[in-house]
This record gives sequence, structure tokens and C-alpha cells, in this order.
Amino acid sequence: MLRILINDTERIFMMLFCLLAAFIVNLLLQKILFKNIIKNLSEKADITRIKFFQHLTTTAIWLIGIGLAFSFIPAFYTLSHTILAGAGLISIVVSLSSQQALSNIISGVLLIVYKPFKIGEKIKVGDIMGRVNDIDLRQTTLIDEVGNIIIMPNSNIGSQTIIKLIEKGND
Repeated sequence: MLRILINDTERIFMMLFCLLAAFIVNLLLQKILFKNIIKNLSEKADITRIKFFQHLTTTAIWLIGIGLAFSFIPAFYTLSHTILAGAGLISIVVSLSSQQALSNIISGVLLIVYKPFKIGEKIKVGDIMGRVNDIDLRQTTLIDEVGNIIIMPNSNIGSQTIIKLIEKGND
């Protein structure tokens, strides 16, 4: 009985250690690495790719940390065999249910690669106009002239005409 309790305590400790390690690695990257990179850039430098990479690394770190934490739960060994047995059905269900999310992610990557606009520029997409505040995997955040925050899914931006507004005095 004591051995079972010790094994469970070790598993819980390892799970917490994995989550804490993910938290610390993410915090160090965000506070030290990315903060210094952004601070050392000139005012004219494009921070769009850096912010995008910042979002991407945060997501990857947490996925790895949570995945490692779950690996210490014995119930997931049996569950993993069941999931693998039904992988075909699960992949169909997941692909159909996450079609919009994947569309936003792919559109976000394309927005970063092809750079039709950058953070800080003023754009118009459909009837919505504002200054680009942030671009991440799922959405682009704009701030309009009165200070409203507009969050647009990247797939909407990718499927519409983007008008890059040129402000007078920036010629």
C-alpha cells in the first residue's frame, strides 16, 4: 500500500514538475529573450514576425509540457492504445470539427510569410478599418480610430481584399 502511494506521489510530482518547467521556460523566453529582441530593434524594424514567433513558441512549449505531464498518468497508456485503434475515425471527426481553426492558422502563417501588412500599419478589410495591433495564429487585432479593439479571424482577412491605407505625411 505504501509503495502504491509513493508511486502515485512520484507521478504527481513529475506531472507538476513538467508543468512548472513549461511555465518557467516560457516565462524566461518571454521576459528575457523576446523582450530584449523587441527592445533592441529600431523603431522602423518590423516586429510582426517576432510577435508571431513569440505566440508560436508559447504554444509549442505548453503543448510539450502538458503532453509530458500526461505521459505520467498510467490510464493514458490504455487510452493511447484505444485512440490508436480508432485513429481513422478520430482523424475524420477532428478534421471536420477543426476546419475553421485550421483555416485561421494557415491564414495566419500566410499573413506572416507574405506580409500584406505589418503591425502598426493602417488597413481596411471589408467594411472594417483600423491600425494593426497584433497578428497571431488565429486572429489579427486592429484598433479603430475611436480606440475600439477589433479582433478578426485570419481566414476572414485572407478571403477578402485588404486595402493598405497610406497616411498623409508618411510619403
